[in-house]
Amino acid sequence: MKKHFLWLIVLLILFCFSCKQTPLTEEQKVNDFLYLYETMKANYPYLNALKVRKGVDWLGNKDKYLEDIRATYNDSTYIFTLNKIMEDLNDGHADLAPVSMWKSFVIYKEIAKEMPHYKPWAEAVDEVAPHIKYWAHFFGVNMTGSGGQSVDKQIKSNYKDTILINKKIALMQIPSIESSLIEIDRPNITRFLENLDGIKHLIIDIQGNGGGATSYWSELIVPRLIKDTIYFSHYYAIKGGALNRKFYARDFDTDTPVSKSCPFLDKIPAEFLNGSYYIVDVPDTIAPRNPVKFEGNIYLMVDGRVFSSAEGFAYFSQLTGWATLAGQGTHGDGVGSDPILIVLPESKIPVRIPVTAGFNANGSLNGVAGTTPELIIEGKNKEERLNKLIERLSNQ
Repeated sequence: MKKHFLWLIVLLILFCFSCKQTPLTEEQKVNDFLYLYETMKANYPYLNALKVRKGVDWLGNKDKYLEDIRATYNDSTYIFTLNKIMEDLNDGHADLAPVSMWKSFVIYKEIAKEMPHYKPWAEAVDEVAPHIKYWAHFFGVNMTGSGGQSVDKQIKSNYKDTILINKKIALMQIPSIESSLIEIDRPNITRFLENLDGIKHLIIDIQGNGGGATSYWSELIVPRLIKDTIYFSHYYAIKGGALNRKFYARDFDTDTPVSKSCPFLDKIPAEFLNGSYYIVDVPDTIAPRNPVKFEGNIYLMVDGRVFSSAEGFAYFSQLTGWATLAGQGTHGDGVGSDPILIVLPESKIPVRIPVTAGFNANGSLNGVAGTTPELIIEGKNKEERLNKLIERLSNQ
């Protein structure tokens, strides 16, 4: 009995050691970076724009980055050096967010069950899952469960609404459109929209909104405020790299790499028409759903921090004429689709990068130029800009 007990102890110790992450060697770190470098070169669409706008030659910095990687003396300094290299891209969608915000990416496993084209994301999540706890702890992220999901935090909504100026102006303030807020905000938004009869102006203030879920505005708001189906298209460029072909296989299943339906092909930067990119037409529709009684004007208030799917709201509003944009130019990158997930081969660190470079209607890159409002309103902060719009509308 005693002998069996000793063997059990030995097996437990061996099991614990087998579960522990072995620190990476210099060779492994270098292999990781070289894979990241070649993957970026083959799939990432904004390297030239970065060089022109920010003066950062990311590909040209290869030797410097390799020197930085070789100088790391443990896994902690390695992942933070890797993070700094990604920060040089100046791209809010190209980062190590899958490490620090892991639970937001685990959801791809559920999405893939309903939408099979998300299978590559789910597969990447499965590959990373056994290692994520180790890498996440360097960012101070507490993890729980065998799946490596983050500990739940209390979700709080900052959505606000009110009626102003003797029922002349209605105001919705939406600082976030995270997917977790959809069901929380739904009752309040529904109640408010159903009481707009007789209102002359509706202001939807999304200043400072960094994005989240497109479905927040495309399901909760727009369908209630239209009477006819809106048909629209957006266009993006995607490079012909192997990883892009894996994640966006359907974009390459065509005999015509450049969509001839794009009305502004002659305005697109020449680099996207050199044969290494596909120009994709993505048609979309939003149909009315229990439309409310509202005959007034809609203004979408934006600023330089409006990004990602919140930017998508601004882009849609201007493209279709659904609302008048007011405020300052947006941050952009709301035209396209989900960033892909790169799994580094040695460390299994997940990296996300956007690969669908969306275009504005004038041919400029939305991720670079953002969207410029029809009604420019200056001010030292978002409150001042909002008050200026309210004053302007109250005098009409």
